[in-house]
This record gives sequence, structure tokens and C-alpha cells, in this order.
Amino acid sequence: MDKQAIFQYIDDQYENMVKVLEELVRIESQSANVEGVKQMAAHLDTYVRAMDMTTKKYEFENAGPCLYAETQETELPAILFMGHMDTVHKAGSWENLFSIEDGIVRGPGAYDMKGGIVIALLAIKALQHVGYNKRQIKLCLAGDEEVAHALSKSQAIQAYKDASKHTAVAFNCESALVNGDVITRRKGGGITTLKVWGKASHAGNAPLAGASAIMAAAKKMQQIEGLNDYEGAYFNCGKISGGQGSNIIPDYCEVTVGIRFATNDNYTQAVKDVNAIANDNEDERIKAEYSVNAIFNAMEELPKTEAFFDLYSQAAVELGCEAPKAVYSGGCSDAAYTTMEGVPTLCGVGILGEFNHTLQEYALIESIKLQAKKIVSVVLALPDDF
Repeated sequence: MDKQAIFQYIDDQYENMVKVLEELVRIESQSANVEGVKQMAAHLDTYVRAMDMTTKKYEFENAGPCLYAETQETELPAILFMGHMDTVHKAGSWENLFSIEDGIVRGPGAYDMKGGIVIALLAIKALQHVGYNKRQIKLCLAGDEEVAHALSKSQAIQAYKDASKHTAVAFNCESALVNGDVITRRKGGGITTLKVWGKASHAGNAPLAGASAIMAAAKKMQQIEGLNDYEGAYFNCGKISGGQGSNIIPDYCEVTVGIRFATNDNYTQAVKDVNAIANDNEDERIKAEYSVNAIFNAMEELPKTEAFFDLYSQAAVELGCEAPKAVYSGGCSDAAYTTMEGVPTLCGVGILGEFNHTLQEYALIESIKLQAKKIVSVVLALPDDF
């Protein structure tokens, strides 16, 4: 298959794809703005249908939908492009919704990660242009990734599980590191809560009749952070609230506990350990409960991850780039859910830029072409035994 013809098509389509990016960025789609995410999904649904892809939406009561699209199924396992349509930016946060100056594009989600969606679309269009039909092409875009799928109560993760069936590899077109390095492994993390109940009493008249929930929580916090293993799982008791006043023995305390972990086995064990701490109460008047509010699983490397990355690295070098490094990131992404299904995944292959989740967010607009060319090169070079 003529790679140069694909590259020429990508160059020719560049201006059109910049217009598509502007359309997407101007749709303000913060995670909690369900109508905005729905508008994004509807816009993209129309676009990919015009690319002769069959679409499906996963709908949720309190979250924006997931959009799934696919070409005709093939005997060889599929190629999956993935990402998310939501951003962290509330509507009205940006005075200028879209601007390009000196090769820099700015706007809510231009970097994280609407630029990546455009790259996925361009790569798919380029493959279709030259008649690529060796493997089925899939596209899966979530609507509440930025809040760890809390709005859909983690039901959105099912879309990635479904998309991972009969799939060889996945490109998570998340915001890319500005130097072109690629993420092959990520820590998992999330927000958990420790709730402690005690018994209220007057602190002056009957101090011994009470059982302090705050004191019990303080002891448990020390025990929880005493579990910390920075190569495995670790905790941060980051927020505490409880009690009514200095003259009342407090009967309730709540602690928000952040958790990070290297592997999903680390996470399973960590939750067991904290539950044991919560249930260990010498005073029968003290009760405690530990719960998980929102969680991102860890993205783990698989047996074929290294070979998949090597193909990407070779493609980058052939395009005149420095060989990228395989990065282990402390941040979280939906790439965890494809690797958990056994699909080797490269994460952060979207648009190049910096400062996601801030008003300083920017992307390098011409990297749309470069990143799309890397991806199609990998697809064409992928061996049949993947």
C-alpha cells in the first residue's frame, strides 16, 4: 500500500481538519455539561456516519453519552482509536473559544483532547482513502472521562470493554507530551472516603460518656498512611471534616482519601487493607466505613506492548523525529480499560502540547499531520500475528 499517497492525503486534508477542530472546540463540553457532551456526540456521529462507519451510543441518566463507531468486521483483529469528548473547562471559562497564532492553537479542550479526536478521524479517513480493509477500524469516545466516569457510575467503561473484543491494538489519542514521548504505562488512582461514627456528649459535663469520631479517624488516618508503598499503592488523607463545636464530643468525621497504585493487584490489596483498618474498632461505640467514590484503574504493560511501541518509534524516526521514549506516567486515563481487556495500548498519541486542565492549555496545530502520519504508518506495519 502506497504510504506516500496516504501522507499526501493527510497533508491535503489538513486545512479541513483544522476547521473540524474549531467546530469541536467551540462546543463547550465540560463533563457535567451533559447537553454539551451530547452536542459533541451528535456532531461526531454525523461526521463518522459520513465516513461509512456504523455508530452506536451508550446513553446514561446523568452523564454524556459514549460514541462508538466501526467499519466492517474483518477476520484479523481490529484497530481501536479511543478518547473522550468531555473537558474540564466550565462554559464561559475562555474569553476566546478558539484561536490560532504562530502555530499555537488555544481553546477549551483543544489539547485535551479534541485535537486527538481530530487526529483519530484524519488517520481513519487516510486509511479509507487508500482502500485499507485489512483490519476493522473502531472508534470509541467517552463522555465523562475527566471525572473518572463518576457521572455514569462507571457504566461508561463498558463501552471500552465492548470495543476491546476481537481487537489487536489501541491508540488512545489523548493529549500527547510536547516532546513526542509515548505513555505505555500509567498509575491508577482515585478518590475514596473514610466515614467514622462515634457518640456525642457534652465535653464539659460528661466527656467520658462520648466517643470521639475525630480521634478515631485520626488514628485510622495514621494507620492508612502507614500502609504507603510508593512503588505499589499509597494514600493521601487530603481533606477532613466533622464535629459541631469545641464543647461537644464529635459523633461524626469524614476523610477524603486519595489513592494511587502501580498495578491493579496493588489496588485490590490496598482496599482490603483499608477496610480492615475501618473495621478494627476497640471501642464498640465507634463504627467506620470505607468506600470508593471514583477510580481509574492502572494501565499496565502487556506482552506485546513493547513490540507495539517499537513500531511507533520506528514510524516517528522515519518521519524525521527523535526516537520517542516509553513513559510511565503518574496520571490516569481510559487506556487502563483496554489493557485490562488484554489489548496492547499506546496512550498520549494525540496532538502535541502542554498545560492541560488549565487556562494556559495549548497545542501545536501542525502536529495534527505528524501524529496522524505516525499512526497510519504503524497500522500499515502491524504484523498479522498481533
